[in-house]
Amino acid sequence: MHPLRRGSDWPYIALGVQVFLVTLGLGMAAPILPLYARSFGLSVTAVGFLVAVFGLARIGADLPSGHLAERLGRRPLLVGGALAVAAGSFGFALARTYPELVLSRLLQGLGSAATTTAAAIAVTEIAPAEERGRALGLYQGTLLLGTGAGPVIGGFLAQFLGPRAPFFTLGILALASSLWAARIPERERAPSLTAPAAVRAGGANDATGSAAWSPWRHREFWLVSLFTVMVFASRSGGQNTLLPLFGSDRLHLNESAIGLAFTLLMAFNVGAIYLSGALSDRFGRKRVIVPGGLITAGALAALPFAAKPWAFFAICAVFGLGIGISGTAPAAFIADITPPARLGPTMGLYRTVADLGLMGGPVLFGWMAEVLGYVGGFGGNAVGLGLAASVVGLAARERPRVPRSPRKGGTNSAWRT
Repeated sequence: MHPLRRGSDWPYIALGVQVFLVTLGLGMAAPILPLYARSFGLSVTAVGFLVAVFGLARIGADLPSGHLAERLGRRPLLVGGALAVAAGSFGFALARTYPELVLSRLLQGLGSAATTTAAAIAVTEIAPAEERGRALGLYQGTLLLGTGAGPVIGGFLAQFLGPRAPFFTLGILALASSLWAARIPERERAPSLTAPAAVRAGGANDATGSAAWSPWRHREFWLVSLFTVMVFASRSGGQNTLLPLFGSDRLHLNESAIGLAFTLLMAFNVGAIYLSGALSDRFGRKRVIVPGGLITAGALAALPFAAKPWAFFAICAVFGLGIGISGTAPAAFIADITPPARLGPTMGLYRTVADLGLMGGPVLFGWMAEVLGYVGGFGGNAVGLGLAASVVGLAARERPRVPRSPRKGGTNSAWRT
């Protein structure tokens, strides 16, 4: 038996561990990067561009990564993406000029896009439709653990070993991730079906077959993608930008207290994400997306009215719960409506759209908070997310749930080494 074939959940866990190593390292470097960059004598604008290059590289690489995963397989992107992150990280730690920093950051973004896109495709591909939400919950839970634990470790490394230490550590973790990915089995590629064959096989969008199916012309794809854009914008805008500023400006919380709020938020997020995946498998994607989005929107709307620290912490917990509930169902919805032969390009496009929200959220809601105050910033975020959830609930047509069937040999029986 292959060393990575151990039970029905093992492929999801193996993929999660591979990406966990990368996200843990990226999380270590994130809070130190601006301070390290300032040591080069850079302006605030130059530092901001350096931070943004990572997101710009991801947006540019998400869609090509989906196509490459379809052509080359998932494992080459998992290995190559981790190696790119390692090269960029060592380059960042050893850089002596600003162009070297930018190039290294660009490599990190490209590698991150390749790794996370290929892993997301692999998880949605190997999971049976009736278990897809639970599988994505396992996978995303490992990512969140890496993202949440990284900053604390990175701060410790920078304080005691110097500001370059987190970037060297990220490079080492990314190399370990590439070695781990090289041992993850590749799923056997099924031959592409012609349009008539796809119809006879009962594939997604039977009326036209997978050969004619395109996410660009699929209403449900854009409805769910719009919701995901708002979720990502809420994470980067309402959560990562406005929440700490509000806690400091209005409640006069110190860094430790704000860090505690983030830890609480992340704990509820991780606690809810696996459960929400299982619920979406049982009751349907919309029945999880809509309440999760509305709970998050309600927490966003309530945040600027938190007059005491205890209320602030309580709302942060509700915010984490809502984000966790709505965390896996959208990707599972996209996989449900996509023919297997089109999964790679479709997931690449979906992640590209989602990363636009990650980039735009801080700018849009930060500007609204500056012009209209925190009520306007949080309120605008809440209205946008609530509307997106409501539109999915009212207009998106969900595929019928697949009856749960007993497994025979686990979900990874078609994988090859």
